[in-house]
Amino acid sequence: MVRRALNVLAMSALALGACVPELVDDTSIVTSPRLLAVRAEPAEAEPGAEVALRGLWAASDGGAAPLGWAFCTARKPFTEPGNVDPACLVEDSPDLVAIGDGETVTGTLPDDGCRLFGPDRPTPMAGEPAGRPADPDGTGGYYQPVRVRADGDPPAFALAQVRIRCGLPAATPEQAADYKARVHANSSPAITAITGDGAAVIALEADPTAVTTVARGATLALRVAWPGCGTDEQPCAGAESYVWFDPDARALVTRREAIRVTWFATAGAWASARTGRAEAEADQPSTENSWIAPGDVGEQRLWIVVRDDRGGATWATVRIAVAP
Repeated sequence: MVRRALNVLAMSALALGACVPELVDDTSIVTSPRLLAVRAEPAEAEPGAEVALRGLWAASDGGAAPLGWAFCTARKPFTEPGNVDPACLVEDSPDLVAIGDGETVTGTLPDDGCRLFGPDRPTPMAGEPAGRPADPDGTGGYYQPVRVRADGDPPAFALAQVRIRCGLPAATPEQAADYKARVHANSSPAITAITGDGAAVIALEADPTAVTTVARGATLALRVAWPGCGTDEQPCAGAESYVWFDPDARALVTRREAIRVTWFATAGAWASARTGRAEAEADQPSTENSWIAPGDVGEQRLWIVVRDDRGGATWATVRIAVAP
């Protein structure tokens, strides 16, 4: 039986037409413990390689993350809707390869990831015609699904993914050789600084005792920054350059990563749930947002999740003391 599912993959903003009633999007306010993001280290790896997975478990009291991890090897038939095979969300599915329990786990990527979820032609299933390779995402990447279980009654399930290094389909031998010589594994972004109203804000990851004080009802102008990357700087923990095969021009192209930031808080309100920099803005290594403190005095937490568009992620947790 498929239990309650929580999707931690990036969400697209709703586009509301003039005749559609306005909907309140409160996903940025964390009213109960939940999984906000998953980080893989390395951020991209070949099938069969070892990766460390870490979850951002958002709890107002900083409690431990009751998480169980598994790789999912179920390949969704192309005739079925959705992005993931429902078997990935079945608690005792035989298509799950257990990794371990806890906030951080280490596991070995399944060897057949490029055949199941990449450009290699999959083995036909019994009674079905030969399958076709999976399509890459907009950056040319392929991903191994990861099922995360959060203990509870009932348990909640989330889906994450690890970018896997596969070959280059539909290219000439010369292009494939050029790609192999130029390609490099993705690096996760890093946060270099957080400021609030122009002053430095210290994250709990750097100092577990750090507290930022804000008056109740006040607006805190926040800025998060990441490393600036040169066009030829590889690896880089910001908007990296990478080689991409353009399927229309059938040529190798150098591109820059987009960076997106998702903002969460236990209370209050954000000016925007998501901000960031598009690929064309890769030379601007920061983004801004504003948080409006609640009217009640007490402690709150903010979570800032930074992702690149090739599967890398990092985050910072900020403790806020809302004062009279």
